[in-house]
Amino acid sequence: MIRSLVAVSPDIEASIALRFACELAHFCEMSIQAIYAKEPELPGAFSEIGWARRTWEREMIEKFEKEISKLVATESRFCPVAINPIVTTGDKEKVILEQLKSGKYDVFIEGAVSLEPEIIEERLDSKLYKHSPVPIILVRNLLKIEEVILLLEGDSIDDAFLSFLDQIFERKNIKMNLCFLDEIDRALDQLLVTKTLQDKGFKVERKYYAKAGDLPEESGLIAAAVTRDENNLAKITGVLGKIDAPILFYWRE
Repeated sequence: MIRSLVAVSPDIEASIALRFACELAHFCEMSIQAIYAKEPELPGAFSEIGWARRTWEREMIEKFEKEISKLVATESRFCPVAINPIVTTGDKEKVILEQLKSGKYDVFIEGAVSLEPEIIEERLDSKLYKHSPVPIILVRNLLKIEEVILLLEGDSIDDAFLSFLDQIFERKNIKMNLCFLDEIDRALDQLLVTKTLQDKGFKVERKYYAKAGDLPEESGLIAAAVTRDENNLAKITGVLGKIDAPILFYWRE
């Protein structure tokens, strides 16, 4: 069971994040927990009065719950599993981090309606991405998941990363293609990465080589195992910004 937490709000970003989560639920057994956290915009006179603030927050939560319930009801029509919403007040990143650190979730999913590379850099520089204990999927565009592209720095795959992919695509009805960041021995690749994935039951049909300018234009998902080191992140964002695809960041130490 993959337990996902999905950031939602009354906008298109939430819609594409939820639809992507629902698409993933076709590949594995998955639960989807939606969460909406918003800092209430309190009138100045209420900000220092306890009972008034609590009343205002309660009214805001009720308002937000109605908005999010409509969104969830709409997206549930396309989803193979139930979507359960949490609605609360507070700083979004802080609330989500607290949820993720509770140990209840395996992946966090959020939307971003922009294909600009700056959006990737902005997210990677955020407190949420710097401290998330679970992988994060940034959904920049909603495309049918017919293939996953693995962005690799060398000619092997991190074992923990491969185990996560094995869980999230446990039904194996997916192509797992490769994109190499660095120059590698292309013949050696046939013996290492491809065989490793095939042994797990995945199909490998295509390989891309970033150094040679060989990149796909789009994909249903591009997945990368990355460290949170600035040099490492700068290396991959240049490539990620050129591909129209949701991005899975798997954090490695």
